[in-house]
Amino acid sequence: MQNRNASFFRLLADNSPSFISMRDINFIPFYVNAAGRSLIGIDDFQQFSKTPVQAFFFPEDQDFILNDFLPRVLREGRAETEIRFRHFKTGEAIWMNYDVFVLVDADGETVGLATESRDISERKCAERRERLRAAELQAILDTAPLGVSIALDPTGAHIEGNRALEEMFGVSSKGEFSKAAQRPAAYRLFRGERELPARELPMQRALRGETVDGQILDVRRADGARLTAFARATPLLNDRGEVSGAVGAFLDITRLKRAEEALDLAKAEAERANVAKSKFLAAASHDLRQPVQSLTLLLSLIKGQVKDKPKTADAVDMAKSAVDSLNSLLTGILDISKLDAGVVAPDIASVNLGEIIERLAKEYAPRAMAQGLSLRHVTSALWARTDANLMDRILRNLIENALRYTEKGGILIGLRRRGDKARLDLIDTGIGIPADKQAEIFEEFRQLHNPARDASRGLGLGLAIVSRLAHLLGAPVEVASRLGHGTRFSLMLPLDGTAAPAEAATPALEAAAGRILVIEDNTLIRKAYEMMLEDGGYETLSAASGEEALEGAAQAHWRFDAIIADHRLGSGMTGNATATEIARRAGRSFPTVLVTGDTAKERLAEISASGFITLHKPVEADDLLHTVQSLLEGDRRSESDGAAR
Repeated sequence: MQNRNASFFRLLADNSPSFISMRDINFIPFYVNAAGRSLIGIDDFQQFSKTPVQAFFFPEDQDFILNDFLPRVLREGRAETEIRFRHFKTGEAIWMNYDVFVLVDADGETVGLATESRDISERKCAERRERLRAAELQAILDTAPLGVSIALDPTGAHIEGNRALEEMFGVSSKGEFSKAAQRPAAYRLFRGERELPARELPMQRALRGETVDGQILDVRRADGARLTAFARATPLLNDRGEVSGAVGAFLDITRLKRAEEALDLAKAEAERANVAKSKFLAAASHDLRQPVQSLTLLLSLIKGQVKDKPKTADAVDMAKSAVDSLNSLLTGILDISKLDAGVVAPDIASVNLGEIIERLAKEYAPRAMAQGLSLRHVTSALWARTDANLMDRILRNLIENALRYTEKGGILIGLRRRGDKARLDLIDTGIGIPADKQAEIFEEFRQLHNPARDASRGLGLGLAIVSRLAHLLGAPVEVASRLGHGTRFSLMLPLDGTAAPAEAATPALEAAAGRILVIEDNTLIRKAYEMMLEDGGYETLSAASGEEALEGAAQAHWRFDAIIADHRLGSGMTGNATATEIARRAGRSFPTVLVTGDTAKERLAEISASGFITLHKPVEADDLLHTVQSLLEGDRRSESDGAAR
């Protein structure tokens, strides 16, 4: 039976692909299979048996085999190692998994050694290639300015970081990145003023399967340095979709953050300066409007009294011309203030752009001809979704600007379809605008070619108003210009394919007498209102304050037809509040006109919210009379309709 078992063992060993050999207790071989001899380049057993055991290995490994490994086998009964065998013919190295165990007899005595060695050269080559690739990758990562971390296992026990990450976080030991369960000693991460616990760190979140897409972190290092980092991290998945690791990227954005903070600070300073400027202009505009209002009304009254005195009438006309120039300035300031206050809301409708252009071209043609200029227009029947009144104002300002700065040649207004847009161009042959100044022309009071501030060339507010109105309509103004050749201003407006309904003719207003309550704290202006209204056929009831108006209106048993009130009435009630309180006490509403010189954003917003008709100082006498007449006509029609029902 023993011989039979030995035969089976011999058959098994002879046919095994592994390197199998046996030696006696003196290390003299008595068996080696063919696969073993072939693997190390020995042709027959005789050569194998004459070769000492250390000769199978390279010189640098022989001491380890004789004095470390084999003694350990004899002590422990078995040992295993990975080592290079030497090919006897080529001298090449063959990596083997060298497994050696003792042979014992029936009495348990050691009688020899058996070895089973498997060729692992391919695995070792693959590992070497992997190490080379890892070294190359590490070299690449170490030269990158971006901090990169890689988790080599799903637990985060081994996290490697490149040089940029080590420098960013002040890490001297790579082990700092692998402390998943505790806070690292070299750095701490914060969001705002809250320190992030370990489980909220980007890499730990990625190892739980989360994708961290753009997290801003405040890094506080142990050496006192503080910086801001932009972090991203994503899990790595194996073939089964399980998390096998994670990779993270960290970018130092400290300089960017500081630049952003500096920019925000500069922006805030600029906004404060702009607010201060607006407040100054609003206050100056209001204070100037009071005397201008008086002059405007009084000059209108005087002109009617001196028609038969030519010299006096001429003097009045010159005075009115001067007041009109000042009025234009104040109106421009008011327009800017209203736009900046956000109280101008566009009334978007279907607008015939061609009709507006034709009307304005006819209106300005005589003026252009008087200056020796041509004013031509090329239009088509295009309708756009916009505000007709604001578009009229934009075009007027652009035409006025072109007339002021064009000395020869002419002006062309064009309208063309561009896809689903209507393109409006105003082209002149004027002096042109330098390329580096084209943004400045939309700033208020900016005039590039008027250093003497000649009022006949405008006040520097027209294009600022154009820019704001165009922005309000969602159609920013484009500028193209060549110095000495001319300028083109362009707007793109959304087309509307539907036809606008024909406008109903506005009926002519007829004179309608009535009684008007006038509330104005300025004595001169109040008297001017009284005289103007009386000349227009109205009776007046006057008061210098809101409180006085309430008392007088009650004494008159609320018998008046409309209210004209200054909004700012000294230290008492405002005109808005007074008109509202009168309506409450009387139990009915009155047609009301609020006249104001305010340009402050909050005041304009308050007035706009009242729902009353608002006129801005200085108000022409005809404009005020026309407004009052319109309100009374509308109120009487409403009463008539109500009675009919």
